[in-house]
Formats: sequence, structure tokens, C-alpha cells
Amino acid sequence: MSVAGEVDFATSGELRAALDAVLADLTGTPVEVDLAEVPFLDSSGVHVLLDAYAWAAARDCPLVVANARPVVRRVLEITGVLALLGLAPAGR
Repeated sequence: MSVAGEVDFATSGELRAALDAVLADLTGTPVEVDLAEVPFLDSSGVHVLLDAYAWAAARDCPLVVANARPVVRRVLEITGVLALLGLAPAGR
């Protein structure tokens, strides 16, 4: 799934709804969250990704992020979320 725009308190609900819809019927299917078009991610976006990771893990669906811009990648690294979710190989 591809995400575009800033993910902050005002928009994190949209990301949560989109991830919920993607994960609702999956079992054992890998999910890649492409962040190439996300210029900003705050703690509410991090929380949504962590919730999605937990939900996906309960359904045996590996969830990874991909193409995070340097600023977004740094937020994910500092919070430890990148180490938890993992980063899809570049160019996918």
C-alpha cells in the first residue's frame, strides 16, 4: 500500500483506516507500506504503524515499510520502529 502526504495527528486516522482495510481480510500475506510520498511523520503516525504491525503479526502477515524519505526514516530509526518493522529492499 502506498501512503502520500504528511502523517500527523490530523491525518493519522486516515492511515489507520486504510491499514485496517488492507489488513482486515489477510492472513499470512506480507504487507508493504510504501512511504516514498510521505514528507513528514509524527508520533501519531508512528503509533498507527505500531498498531498495524501488532495486528498484522497476530494474523501472520509480515508488515514492512519501504522507500522512507530520510526525515521519515530517521523518525522510524529514533523510535525503534524501523528495527521492529524492517525495511523492504530498495527498488521494489
